[in-house]
Amino acid sequence: MRKIRIVMMASNLKMDGISTVIMNYCSHLDLKKYDVTIMAGTPIAPVHRENCKILGIPIIQLPERKKSGKAFCVELNKALHKTRYDICHVHGNSATSVAELAIAKWNKIPIRIMHCHTSKCQHEGLHRLLSPVFKRMYTTAFACSSLAGNWIFGKGSFTVIPNGFVTNLFRFDNDKRRQYRQQLGIDKGPVIGHVGQMNSHKNPLFTIKSFEKYRSTHPYSKLLMVGSGRDKKVVEEYVKNSPCQDSIILYGESEDIPGLLSAMDIFVFPSKYEGLGISLLEAQISGLPCLASEAVPRDVVLGNQIDFLPIDSPDLWSDRLASIEVKTENRNTFYDRNRERILKYDIAETVKQLEKIYTDLYQKIEDV
Repeated sequence: MRKIRIVMMASNLKMDGISTVIMNYCSHLDLKKYDVTIMAGTPIAPVHRENCKILGIPIIQLPERKKSGKAFCVELNKALHKTRYDICHVHGNSATSVAELAIAKWNKIPIRIMHCHTSKCQHEGLHRLLSPVFKRMYTTAFACSSLAGNWIFGKGSFTVIPNGFVTNLFRFDNDKRRQYRQQLGIDKGPVIGHVGQMNSHKNPLFTIKSFEKYRSTHPYSKLLMVGSGRDKKVVEEYVKNSPCQDSIILYGESEDIPGLLSAMDIFVFPSKYEGLGISLLEAQISGLPCLASEAVPRDVVLGNQIDFLPIDSPDLWSDRLASIEVKTENRNTFYDRNRERILKYDIAETVKQLEKIYTDLYQKIEDV
């Protein structure tokens, strides 16, 4: 049987959750069976481009979708017209992905997968308007959680594909902890941590306000925020005027999230909505006690070190932070104690599920 030709599509390939999921799948698919191409809008992170070069996976860069949706669609249509694909796998957050799906249908791609990675979106009015047409454009529906699938597709009409990653990489590493804390000038006091994009739905200012309250009773504490995003300047401006500015570390993007998690003592995740929350999975595997928004799907629970709180009061989060006992001695045992739940998200397992679906879907169209 010839290789199954798959095109992965995304609005961009930044250093964010969706891009990480795409890259994890691409790097673990059996490339002897699947011929994979990525088509994504600008920007494309250099690290993703380099990894694809190593894997031998071509990336076709399209115009920035948000700035010029028309140019994005025109170039996508040209690219799809050049090669016959069997499967298009569209990664997105709302019915606005109807554009990619419709262009794929126009180019006679028989298997069109929509893969939802969130449980809400920023433009809900437009999402609702496009939903009726959107639901006629895909042939197969994936979601990263039940909450995400129910929101975009409706109950029972999708398959949950857990966001797979190399879980073992996120085990606590005491050497990395010492290395990063020394590098960041952290000699004592608990480190409150967060990893995620700096945008409104990740709620970064709430994280900072909760820390400000917490620091009033924990003067040696630090806040370590890892990530970037469209609200970066807003966050930086807020920190400049914060009484705790000397205790807040805006680290930026990093390729060593496991090491930075090892440097933290408590992890906070006050998102306004989430499809799943990969950062929370990674933080738990590192043995960190976690506080998460009530809006986060409970699929993310791996053990007994996570609490869910409403996001209407930084004082509440500060009080809960103060009640957590900070300790490192048992962090490296979390993986073994919760191995069965963790392996549900291991890329070695999830890619098997994905490959079986790809092959089964392809076989059906070949048999017709």
